[in-house]
Amino acid sequence: MKEFHCGSLVPGCHWHSADDDTAELVKRAIDHMKTAHGDRHVGPSLVARIRQNIHKQEGDRPVRQGHIASTSRWWGALPRF
Repeated sequence: MKEFHCGSLVPGCHWHSADDDTAELVKRAIDHMKTAHGDRHVGPSLVARIRQNIHKQEGDRPVRQGHIASTSRWWGALPRF
């Protein structure tokens, strides 16, 4: 399972989505950017940034490829319901 947290690109945004398919995850993120943040045109540079911020889930913590995600960055600052 892969996961994208919008807060990695838009500070303060708590929206996130998870899916096995990277293309579906990118599509959801683009739809969210358009509706929630008013981005009318999503260019290649934003799509690349979305792809760079998609993480594999291991257990209940996402892990960046090549880097262990900081718990304070992803989980410590965000309330979980």
